[in-house]
Amino acid sequence: MANPARLPSPGGDDGSWGTVLNDFLSVAHNTDGTLKGRNAPNGFAGLDQDGYIATNVIQDNDVGSYLSVSAYSQTISGTNSEYALFETVNAQRGSATSWDSVSDQQFLTIQSDGVYAISATIDWNDTAENGVRFAEIVCNCQFRTGDQRVSGSSATTTTQITLNFTCFLQASQNIGLLLGHTYTGSGSLTPYVSMLVTKIAHVAA
Repeated sequence: MANPARLPSPGGDDGSWGTVLNDFLSVAHNTDGTLKGRNAPNGFAGLDQDGYIATNVIQDNDVGSYLSVSAYSQTISGTNSEYALFETVNAQRGSATSWDSVSDQQFLTIQSDGVYAISATIDWNDTAENGVRFAEIVCNCQFRTGDQRVSGSSATTTTQITLNFTCFLQASQNIGLLLGHTYTGSGSLTPYVSMLVTKIAHVAA
């Protein structure tokens, strides 16, 4: 069994200290003096020409990806509930999630497994009498979160709600925003809605 590499002993290794030192240095250095283990397991991440870690050596480089969508003029009238039909992408970074802009029931579709923070804000722009307004963030992973507000002459009017939750989602799963109301009178809503989905963590296989 070969002896492990070591530093030369002060006052010792007469005639061989150079070889001992070279053996020790060769554990972590190439013959040209560069470090071994660049971009390798248990090694170190090398920097690119701009001084950043190259994305191709990061295990999950879409952490921090986000997508924000909104709608301004969707009208909900009568006794009804429907998925928000988003009109625009407010901001996007990365490709961990995408927006299905074609479907009549629009969704944000997850592109890579991970933990996601999801939030939605709904400004009802009330013109209705007494009734219940409600909103739910709905995922086809079967996780749902909801909120509702009673407004009108018999209750304090609340025109804006915010929903938030964090959960694990797999690639191809969808996130939608369900809006609705049940009126005891007449009126309609044209809510301003926005939803933000951010990937906040990678989950190892």
